Amino acid sequence: MSTLILYFICLGFGGLFGYLLKKKGKKKPQFLGNLQIISTIVLLFTMGIGIGLDKNIFNALPFIGTLSLLYALSMLFFTVLFVFLIRKFLNINKKGELK
Repeated sequence: MSTLILYFICLGFGGLFGYLLKKKGKKKPQFLGNLQIISTIVLLFTMGIGIGLDKNIFNALPFIGTLSLLYALSMLFFTVLFVFLIRKFLNINKKGELK
């Protein structure tokens, strides 16, 4: 639980720092894009190590894959369904214009 609080504190300080930079009229520092990419790569690498060390993950891969496929297909289905319903409700044609 304390780790989650630390994450939110870091997120809050980062947001505050960005807000203060924007308020002073400064542009986004150039190194931030590269820092985000490097941080994401390090995160994925360490997650891969954790997954590789877990013996139960390999036994559960078929179940995880099936569940992931079901999530993806349900998201796709409901996205298309809700876009269709909203377009019908708002009377929007295929070009995105009001009828």
